[in-house]
Amino acid sequence: MQDNMERLGFRLELLAGMVRREVLGRYRGSLFGVAWSLVSPLLLLAVFTFAFHELLGARWPGVEGRAGFAMMVFAGMVLHGMLAEVLIRSPMAIAGQPNFVKKLVFPLTVLPLVTVGAALVHAVVALLMLVLACLVLGPALHWTALLLPFVLLPYLVLLCGLAWILAALGVYVRDITQLGGLVATAMLFLSPVFYPLSSVPPAYAGIVALNPLTFVVESTRGLLFDGRLPDLALAGGHSLAALVVAVAGLLLFRRLGKDFRVYAKPGDRLLELLTGRRRHQQFRALGEVDLQIHGGETVGIVGRNGSGKSTLLQLIAGVLQPTRGTVAVQGRVAALLELGSGFSPDFSGRENVMLNAQVMGLRRSEVEARFDRIERFADIGSFIDQPVRTYSSGMLVRLAFAVAINADPDVLIIDEALAVGDEAFQRKCFARIEEIRDAGATILFVSHSAASVVNLCDRAVLLDEGELLMTGRPKDVVARYQRLVHAPLDQREALREEIRAWKPDWDSERETEAAAAAGAEAPPATRPAGGHDAAEIREWPMEAQERFEPGLVPESTVDFVPSGARIRDVQVFTADNRRVNVLVPGEAYVLRYRVHFQREAQAVEMGMAIKSVDGITLFGQSSHGQSGFLASVAAGTEIEVEFRFLTRLRPGTYFLNVGCQGLDAGSRERVFLHRILDAGCFRIEGTPTDRYKVGYFDLSDEPACRWRTLPD
Repeated sequence: MQDNMERLGFRLELLAGMVRREVLGRYRGSLFGVAWSLVSPLLLLAVFTFAFHELLGARWPGVEGRAGFAMMVFAGMVLHGMLAEVLIRSPMAIAGQPNFVKKLVFPLTVLPLVTVGAALVHAVVALLMLVLACLVLGPALHWTALLLPFVLLPYLVLLCGLAWILAALGVYVRDITQLGGLVATAMLFLSPVFYPLSSVPPAYAGIVALNPLTFVVESTRGLLFDGRLPDLALAGGHSLAALVVAVAGLLLFRRLGKDFRVYAKPGDRLLELLTGRRRHQQFRALGEVDLQIHGGETVGIVGRNGSGKSTLLQLIAGVLQPTRGTVAVQGRVAALLELGSGFSPDFSGRENVMLNAQVMGLRRSEVEARFDRIERFADIGSFIDQPVRTYSSGMLVRLAFAVAINADPDVLIIDEALAVGDEAFQRKCFARIEEIRDAGATILFVSHSAASVVNLCDRAVLLDEGELLMTGRPKDVVARYQRLVHAPLDQREALREEIRAWKPDWDSERETEAAAAAGAEAPPATRPAGGHDAAEIREWPMEAQERFEPGLVPESTVDFVPSGARIRDVQVFTADNRRVNVLVPGEAYVLRYRVHFQREAQAVEMGMAIKSVDGITLFGQSSHGQSGFLASVAAGTEIEVEFRFLTRLRPGTYFLNVGCQGLDAGSRERVFLHRILDAGCFRIEGTPTDRYKVGYFDLSDEPACRWRTLPD
C-alpha cells in the first residue's frame, strides 16, 4: 500500500513538473512570455463579442449590456478551450515525443495527461480573470460559484479519457492530428457557448444536448451567475459517462506495445484497428531470450548491428514492453540510452536537470539535494543557467551524463554512451561507473569495444539476429563475436550453430564462488595483479590462434588512381609464410605487397601505415628509412615489398595503408605513384593479461623493411 502511494506521489509530482514545462515552454522566447495566456483569450473575447453582440445584434436573456454578454460568452469559451486543446494536442502526445517514448524510462500514461494539465492551467487563469471582471464590471457572482470544482472534476476525467484515446489513435493514424481542429470548431458551434440553450430550436435540442460541453457550460453559468444548482440526475449521468470514457481510454492506451509492425500503406493501420484483421508484417527484433542477471554483476552485451542489443536494454529499462514473455527488474533503474533525450532546448540547464532527474525516478526534493553534485560533475560553469540551445554538443552530453550517473541507481543501463566529452571527462565517467559498481549496483552495457567488455565485465552476452547465442566469460564471448562479425555470409549460419553448441566452463566457476561464499575451502588463489586467473593465461594462446578469415576485409577501401605504378596483393604472412589476418600478440609478421611500374620512375620509396578503427595512425615505415631511395626503376618492373613488424598491439581490429612515391617527371616533385587507404585489415585476438595497460601498442620494437626486385 505504501509503495503504491509513493508511486502515485511520484507520478503526480512528475506530472506537475511536465505541465509546468509544457506551459512555460509554449511562451519561452516570445516577447510577452506567459502574458500571452492572458492576452489570447481576451483578444478572442473582444472579437467574438464585437461580431455577435455588435454586428449580429445577439442578446442574452436576462443580461443587460455588452459586459454581461461578454461574461456569458467568456465562461463558455474557457470550457471549450480546454476541450479544444485536448482535441488538437493529444494525438501527438506519444507520436510527437520520441525522446521520452523510446529513450527514457518513463510512465507513458503521464504524457497525454500533460495536455490536460496544461489546458487546466490556462482555464484556471481565464476563470480568475472572469471572476475579477465580474467583480469590476458585473454581473454579480453567486455563492454557488464555490461549487464549480464539483462540475469541473468529472469534466477533467472526461478530458483525460479523450486524451488517452486520441494519443493511442495518433500512433496508428496520423490523420487524427488533422481532424482535431475541425472537431473543436464543430463542438464550439454545436454547444451553447455563444447562445443560451433555451434559444436552440426543439428540432436540434437533442443534438446540442449530446455535446459533452453542453452540460458543463450550462452548469458553470448556472453556478456563477444564476445561483442555480445542476440537475442531480444529469450530473450523475455526466459523471458516469466521463468515468466510462476514462477507463476505456486507459485500457486502449495500455494496448500500445513493442510490436514492430510494417504496413504496406498508411490506411492499413486504421483498417486493422477497426476490423481487427491483421494487415501488417511482423518484424522480430528479439526472439526467445532467457537471461538472469544477478545483483552486483557487470554484464556486457555484444553483437552485430541489428542483433537486438538495444531492444534488450530498452525492455529491461522499461522503455519498451515485451510482446511476449516477462521482464522483472528490482530496484531503481537509470538508463543511458541516448544522452540528452527529453532535454528542452529553450529551458536552462538547471531547469532541464530538475525535470530529467524526476523522469529518471527521483523526487524533486532528492534532485535539489543532489543538484550541486550534478553541477560539479558536468562542470559547464555559468552555462548551467543558460538555455540548452546555446550548448555545444559536448556540453549537452556532459550535463545529461551527469544527471543520469548521479541518480544512485540499483541498475545502470548503458547503450554506447561510454565515450562522451574529452579524455578527462571520460575518465571521470568511468570512475563514477566503477564507484556505482563497487557500491553493489548491477551494470549492463552495450559496446562494440572488446577491450571495454573484457576489462569491465564479469560476464558477457552474445546476441545475433535477435537470438541469445551464448553467455559466459567476456574473453570467450568476445572471441566468438569477432569471428561472427567477420565470417563470410555462406559460413555464418554454420558458425552460429557452432557457437550454440559450445558449452562454456561457467558452471564450475559458479560452484567455486558458491563454495567460497558458504565458507567452504576454496582452491588457492591464482589470480595475478591484472585480474585474470592463471588458467585464463594458460588458455589464452590456445584461444588466440593465427588464421585467415576470408570475411575479414575492409569496407572503407579507397584506391587512388595510379600515376605510374600499381599496388596489388596486399597481404600479411607469418614467419613461416602462411597467409593470415587474425594475429596473436607478441608475434612477428610480414606485410607484403607488389608494385608494378607502368612507366619509368626515379627516387622511388614504398611505405605502409597501420591505423586504428578511429583512423589514428599507430605507426608506419618507408623503404627510404631502411635502404634509401631506389634511384631508378624501369617500366615493366615489378617489385615485392616486405615490412616486418611485431604485434605489440592490444586486441582489436586494425587497418593497413600502403603507398608508393617517386619523382614527377615534369615538376620533379615527389608524388604518389599509387596509394591505397584501408587496403587490408587484420585483427589481434586474445585477452590482455594486464587490465591496467592503456593505449594501442608498446613502442619497444620498431618495424623493419626490406625489398627485392623480382626476376622477369
